[in-house]
Amino acid sequence: MSRYVGIDLGIATKHRVAVLEGAERLGKPFSVAVSREGFEELLRRATAGADGPLKVVLEPTGLAWVPVAAYLSAAGHQVHLVKPQKVSHLRKFLRQHTKSDSVDAETNARLPQVDPKGIHQVSLPTPEQMTLRRLVNRRDRLAQGIADQKRRIHALMVMVNPPLMAALGESAFSQGARAFYRDHADPDNVVTMGCEKLYKFWKKHGTADKEMVARVFKACCTTAELYADLRRNKKLPFDYSEVQEELRSELDWMEHTEIEVKRLEHRITEIYHRYDPDHTLEQIRGIGGVIAPSIEALVGDIARFHNTKQFVSFSGICPRKKQSGLSDQAMPITKCGQRLLKKYFYLAAEVARQWDPEFAAYYARRYARGDHHSRIMIALARKMALRVYALLKRREKARQEALKPGTVSFVLRNPENGATVDKKQARALVLAKYTRAAASPERHQRESARRGKEKGTGPAKKEWPSKDATSRYTVPSAQIPQEKKKGNNINVRGTRSLEAIGDVLKRVLENISVETEEEKL
Repeated sequence: MSRYVGIDLGIATKHRVAVLEGAERLGKPFSVAVSREGFEELLRRATAGADGPLKVVLEPTGLAWVPVAAYLSAAGHQVHLVKPQKVSHLRKFLRQHTKSDSVDAETNARLPQVDPKGIHQVSLPTPEQMTLRRLVNRRDRLAQGIADQKRRIHALMVMVNPPLMAALGESAFSQGARAFYRDHADPDNVVTMGCEKLYKFWKKHGTADKEMVARVFKACCTTAELYADLRRNKKLPFDYSEVQEELRSELDWMEHTEIEVKRLEHRITEIYHRYDPDHTLEQIRGIGGVIAPSIEALVGDIARFHNTKQFVSFSGICPRKKQSGLSDQAMPITKCGQRLLKKYFYLAAEVARQWDPEFAAYYARRYARGDHHSRIMIALARKMALRVYALLKRREKARQEALKPGTVSFVLRNPENGATVDKKQARALVLAKYTRAAASPERHQRESARRGKEKGTGPAKKEWPSKDATSRYTVPSAQIPQEKKKGNNINVRGTRSLEAIGDVLKRVLENISVETEEEKL
């Protein structure tokens, strides 16, 4: 009979342990310290009278599970991780009104008997894999912080100089723009400086474009005129000097973080090169020097995934299921799975559909069918996960068979005949046959018109000339003008037409007047 050990991990307290022999609990739950003596006591009490290795079940609480899993795995026992959500649901089913460490430990021990497929045996990473994983996660956190910092700076500049960010466009965070934010948040100073000196300032700190500098100067003039009366009457709700100091602080933090991200990327590249000298995953279009090490770090040992369903489920890009009787609804993807893998597979698929003919053909086919862009991209992200899984499995097999490096390769193919194509041929094929305009010209034209874009590239929005004081934008007229019909001539069931309300009232009044005259007679 199997023996199950459930452990409720404590961060600042001792771990709580419950031991089950089948469905029966052996003794009372007990506590063990996070030390060698505590772990030895756990094994002594849990293995007393056991026939085989223990099945230890615990939740991945922070990183507190790593020492326990490493010690018990080295002792020859099976360590399994369970989802906290499943443990919570089972505990509420077993003990609806009781929540304690002992109950949680016993719930962990009972979960393998209730849902054997809901637990996953731990595959401890190597030190190199753990280091790579920690670096990848840290880089992503810092990159998110940089993006948030840019949004805060953008919001501040929109407050102190409303038209400026639109004037800068894609150069909003160039070297010249950052120097401008540090010294010239006050538009009055820029107006006093003049356009020529502003151009020299910009050229000193980076690449200068006279048209862009002219737009910046015009934006500053507009803002200075806008806030002139407010500043004169001391009604301006912010102080430019204080905002200037805040901008400098935000820029210092952002630039320091950018330096740290570059340092992390250098370390990640070094470790990844030692881990996979061939850079196997980078053969796939859409996967480069940032995504490839991240996938390697987050996936770990590919052998622990026995099929594609497990890998896709781990990535979190599999759909939900809701079927009852004859109803089988189409559901969105689950919110579970590895967050970064889900993100990177989506980004890789977005690039791959522009360079890989097979991805582009699939996108074009679904686009012509009328599917939404996001739904198509989720399907392509799943296909990207399947490609990664197949390539990693082939690499693992090649390593086991001691084949030469570079044996595992990925090639681009023409979806029509399966012929191998190089990168240039693949790109030309995508542009020729599998663009949105080629897949569905009417839909592409309609969506382009709605976005306000003309042929090729252009501004994100197009302002319509309007004389309406209530709106800056006019509502475009209908594409097919219709002649205004007199009356209310709406066909009902194809039998007769309704009359205009005025005609009906006129006839009623005539009838009333006729009846009145007859009564008089």
